[in-house]
Amino acid sequence: MRHLISCCLLLLLAACSNDADITSDTDSFPVAVPPTDPLSFEDYRYDDSTALRDHGPFFTYHLQTLRAQGGSEALRRVINDTLSARLFGFVASDNLPLDTAVRAYVNPLFADYTEQDIQEEWLQEAPQSFSREQDERTEVLFRGDSLIVLAHLYYEYTGGAHGMHFTTLLPFSVEPPALLTYDDFFPAGVEDRLRELLMAKAMEDPERIFGDSIPVTRNVAPLPDGVRFLYDPYAIGPYASGEIALDLPYAELSGILRPGVAEWVRQ
Repeated sequence: MRHLISCCLLLLLAACSNDADITSDTDSFPVAVPPTDPLSFEDYRYDDSTALRDHGPFFTYHLQTLRAQGGSEALRRVINDTLSARLFGFVASDNLPLDTAVRAYVNPLFADYTEQDIQEEWLQEAPQSFSREQDERTEVLFRGDSLIVLAHLYYEYTGGAHGMHFTTLLPFSVEPPALLTYDDFFPAGVEDRLRELLMAKAMEDPERIFGDSIPVTRNVAPLPDGVRFLYDPYAIGPYASGEIALDLPYAELSGILRPGVAEWVRQ
């Protein structure tokens, strides 16, 4: 009897040992990781308006922007954070619906507009001078393996002779994910040479500029045909010239551009 009990105990221990081995082997199996969707851009649009009085004038707001989806979390984060900070003045998390972020930005603007203290006779005589419009748009200018360039247009009309607008170039490196600036493309000490090249490029159409010298704008981005220097209206020419884009070919930037920048747009 004592011998039988000992045998049963040995069999039970062996079974437990086998179960432990099976569990250990199962735990060592590789875990399948679902593939990451490639980075894409979702188009987002929002339109709204409010009236100063029952029949106007109006404040109209239009937004067309992009929200990065998929791809690496770090790249998606730096793109979306950059755009939301530019649009709203704060960083909107991916979990925050864009409609909510837009309303948090637009509602105070509308409130300031409808609650402003104005003389009624002025409103009756020149209602257009109290109209307001704000329009913002984002588009992809270039997308490659190493570089993504977005352009963000801002337009505002506040009742004057005409509205004002400007476009900001937003170049992003893919790896490591980062918003790039002028200093990432050009080393210190090259501005004099850049001014010469920019002036020569501008003189190909001299009627659109004024003055005999052009400053080196920091609003720059590498594109397939060269590095674009983008100037706001009035910066180097009359309002009628609009925004002025001066593209300097990479061959002309030899010895000026940081090594490797031209390769970002050739992949």
